[in-house]
Amino acid sequence: MARCAAVLDPLSIDKIFSETIELPNISVIEDNDGLRAAIVDALLRRGFHSKGFVDGQDFLIHLPEVQTDCILSDVNMPDLGGLELLGRLQALDVKTPVILMSASWSWTMTNDCISRGAAAILYKPFSIEDLIGEIDKLMARDGSAS
Repeated sequence: MARCAAVLDPLSIDKIFSETIELPNISVIEDNDGLRAAIVDALLRRGFHSKGFVDGQDFLIHLPEVQTDCILSDVNMPDLGGLELLGRLQALDVKTPVILMSASWSWTMTNDCISRGAAAILYKPFSIEDLIGEIDKLMARDGSAS
């Protein structure tokens, strides 16, 4: 019996997968410039589409032109934090899932985030794999995964 093996160069494989798998658009809202840039960069390197915003107000200003499948927002920001942003998005009837993140947590805050409609909560510091795992779960639950 003869064996046949197809040989594809890595660029061809990347092209095949980039054309068949559409990863979600992730909006990253974080007032710490370095952390925001690191998260956006890590998502982009893994094939996601990602754009960063300084705070909730910055995101809302750009909302009409932003296509986003998932929002990652810090809870504590000077102008418009994650919980306030969540409330404004709900008032605008935006159904995009919101993952909230913070370095300081209490049971009260965690319960408040969930009761107000946060889709998930990440505790800083977190790994990019943890974030991608939450995004994957949300996209599968939402039916938004391609």
